[in-house]
Amino acid sequence: MTNKDLATEYAKAFNNLDIAYIEEHLAEDFKYTSQKVFSQMESKAEYLDYLKGKFSTLKKSQTKLIARMGLFRGESCFALYQIDLSKKSKTETATLLMEYENGKIKSACMCMIPSISEIELLDELPC
Repeated sequence: MTNKDLATEYAKAFNNLDIAYIEEHLAEDFKYTSQKVFSQMESKAEYLDYLKGKFSTLKKSQTKLIARMGLFRGESCFALYQIDLSKKSKTETATLLMEYENGKIKSACMCMIPSISEIELLDELPC
C-alpha cells in the first residue's frame, strides 16, 4: 500500500466510526499524540482500544465526523471536522498527520497546528 492508501484507510475509519479500516495498517509499535493531550499512546493495542471507545461514544451522540483527504508538505494527511448536529456548539477542526514505515502507519498526531487552512485540501471524502 502507498502512504496515500494508508491515509485513506485511516480517514475511512473516522468517516465510518469503525476501527476495522486501520487495524491491520498500524505498526505494532504505533504511537499516537494529540496537541490537546499531554500524554502519548505507546502501542497499537492501546490506541485501538481508545479509538473504539471514542467511536462508540460518537455513535450515540449528535456528532458527525468528516475526514477529508489533504496534503501537508507533500505527504498524505486528512482534515477532520467534528460537527455538532444539535447546533449547540461550533464545528471543531483538526489535522491528522501521519508517519509511515515499511507499508504501515508508524505514528499519528492530531494537530491544531498546522490548521486545516495550512494543508492542501483534496476533493476526497473516503467512505
